[in-house]
Amino acid sequence: MITGDAKETAVAVAQELNIIVPGQNIANSCFTGAEFENFSVEKKKNVLTGSAGKVFSRVEPKHKRELVKLLIDMGEIVAMTGDGVNDAPALKQAHIGIAMGITGTEVAKQASDMVLTDDNFATIVKAVEEGRSIYSNMKAFIRYLISSNIGEVVSIFLTALIGAPEGFNSVQLLWVNLVTDGFPATALGFNPPDKNVMKDRPRKSEDNLIDNWTFFRYMMIGIYVGFATVGIFVYWYTSFESPDGHTLVTFSQLTHWTECPNWKDFKVNNFIEGIDLKNSPCDYFMKGKVKASTLSLSVLVMIEMFNAYNAISQD
Repeated sequence: MITGDAKETAVAVAQELNIIVPGQNIANSCFTGAEFENFSVEKKKNVLTGSAGKVFSRVEPKHKRELVKLLIDMGEIVAMTGDGVNDAPALKQAHIGIAMGITGTEVAKQASDMVLTDDNFATIVKAVEEGRSIYSNMKAFIRYLISSNIGEVVSIFLTALIGAPEGFNSVQLLWVNLVTDGFPATALGFNPPDKNVMKDRPRKSEDNLIDNWTFFRYMMIGIYVGFATVGIFVYWYTSFESPDGHTLVTFSQLTHWTECPNWKDFKVNNFIEGIDLKNSPCDYFMKGKVKASTLSLSVLVMIEMFNAYNAISQD
């Protein structure tokens, strides 16, 4: 507590608010501005350390500003509340300056970062919780979209790398991006606050939105999605013995399908109505990939639905 009131008044109010608890040594916890000013820098820092509450009375604007500066130099995250002109320097110095909206002066409001329109300190807690919730939801939104999109890119890149036919067409990819990704991502932006959101340590303003762990997580999820979607496509062509009677090919044939016209005695079953695969066996890798593409798209959509739940929490 930092106040311009008399020491006796400040101590009485501090005791009522449990800033000073029963049995606490008042001589080591309560100081006037003049007393504090005469201390050495080391002693000032020693006074501000510890878990016990501190009370500073009869302080001037320069004392308030110095107290805030010392706390910042000690590595603390400092919020300062005030309503008068004499509070403005300290409000400006603090990480978060909080002014009173009803009783506060215009100078205090201009110097602060937050204005309490109802002059209720409990509103600070609600504001911090709301801010943390917005930031957390923004990270979840980004976490989901980036990891999902990396998966789609890896899927296309991996298909091209091994030389297999494309698992998706442009319409399917547009559908996934606009519909399958869009609604879950929007929902993540409206999640209620986590139960423990107020127990997290304050983050620094210069902290990166995407750190090394987050980037690693994006890449791992993306690579997994890519391998799963391409893997099911390859599996249908090479190993899946289904009742439709489609012909199984080797992995080498699938990855060199563009050379099909030069293959001798290559035949496939005509398992799709309306497409003559017996006389045009090479069409099997393009016109005949309907079920393989459907499987690949279904796997992509399902994984991204699970990834939406996965993106709710960073851990």
